This record gives sequence, C-alpha cells and structure tokens, in this order.
Amino acid sequence: MLQPLRVGGEPVGWVGPQWAARLHEPGPFRADVIGVHLDDALDSNAARTRALARWTDDARSRYRIRGWRNERIEIQGRNGAPLLEIERALLRPLGLLLPTVQVNVFAADDRGAPTKIWVARRALHKPVDPGRLDTLVGGGIGAGETVSSTLRRECAEEAGIPAELSASAHARGTLESAYLFEQDGCTMLHRERARLFDLAVPAQFEPGAVDGEHSQILAMTPAQLQRSLVEDDWTREGAAAAADLLARCANAG
Repeated sequence: MLQPLRVGGEPVGWVGPQWAARLHEPGPFRADVIGVHLDDALDSNAARTRALARWTDDARSRYRIRGWRNERIEIQGRNGAPLLEIERALLRPLGLLLPTVQVNVFAADDRGAPTKIWVARRALHKPVDPGRLDTLVGGGIGAGETVSSTLRRECAEEAGIPAELSASAHARGTLESAYLFEQDGCTMLHRERARLFDLAVPAQFEPGAVDGEHSQILAMTPAQLQRSLVEDDWTREGAAAAADLLARCANAG
C-alpha cells in the first residue's frame, strides 16, 4: 500500500512500503497518521533542497538507487510555486512527478500530413526502458529549465536538430502517465507529465544520435508506425505520443 508524501502541507508523491520504512529512519522526513511528510521546519525551497541533497547523498551510499544522473528536478505545488529540487533518480522511489517533453518528428506532404515519422530505439545502457522504441526526441525538464529550452536542448542532443528548426515545433497538449512497478524488491510509482509537440522537418533531413542515448534511429510510414505500436516493444510515453499523432492524422483525414 502506498503512503502519501507531503511537503509544506501539499501532497507531492506516493511512497511504497519499503521506501516508506527508509523515510522513517533519522533524516528530514517525519511519519504521521496520514503518511510521510518533509520536516515542516524546512519552510523554503532552498532549505528543503539543501536538506534533501544531504539525504540523497546518504541514501545513495546506503541503498541501491538506479539511474543516478546528478540532475535535479523541481517539484512544484498546486499553484505552480517551487517547493524543492531533488535528484532525478529519487523521483520513482518517492512517487514524485517528472515533467518532460515528447516530440513527434516527421516529414510531411503538402497538406501537412506525416509521410515519414522518425522514431528511436533507446540505448541498452539507459537505466529506464533500455532497448525499447521511443519518440525520436524526449527528455526531462530539469530544475532551472523551461519547456522550450528543454525542447531545444533535447532536439540538438538526441537528434542533431538545430535550434532554427526545433523552433518551429507546435505544442499539441499534455500526456499524463502513472504506473506501479517492482524494482530491487521495492514497489515504486512512476509519474510523468509530458508536454507533447509535433516537429515537421524537411524531407531530406537525416537525424543523428548525437549524445549516444539512441542505439538506432528508424523512419516509418504512418502504417508502419501503427503496426509497430502493436508488434514492437515501446516505452509507455513514447507509444502514447506516437498514437496521439496517428489519431490526429486519422481525424484530419
């Protein structure tokens, strides 16, 4: 059973029993009748971030935490105000929300309908979903970043798409994802809110795996992509983004 995690009186996460027991140990967290909360004496973004940085360093040395990135994610309250920043590898153990961008990259015909859609196979060294198919461009929005700066960075790093081209991406809404999974004997919750974009590129454009996070880049027709979503192993978020594109194309036709 998951326990709610609160910060400053606001619910921000959900913690499985194994990690909840770890939060009960001496540190910045406190147990109560509802679940677990961050010490109320930590009453600012800066104070919480400092305390959690010390705690995450200790947790990393004591527990097996996969996918350590030295990358902080900002956790926001209901009104969008920042509550704290925390190492990304701790989001899943604490059930905290990961904000991301997902970009469907494609070449289009004269009517704007996709004719060639670029997708990627994630490298086997990736800590999450290794070897699975995914959108060509996607990534987490780090602390201090914006949606647009993340989109530009990920386009350049993952596919070699220059800023003057990625600037033409069109926002297509938001995708929500949440699921439980077991890892190293612990129940964890993945939560993601992806800002979805379409990016039409010239027909002659050839993306390149610049940062090594893709093992393969593939071009698919809409029909091939539709079959792939059924037959191949995709990330949940990438499949949702690709399916959204295909659905919009079908409705437009």
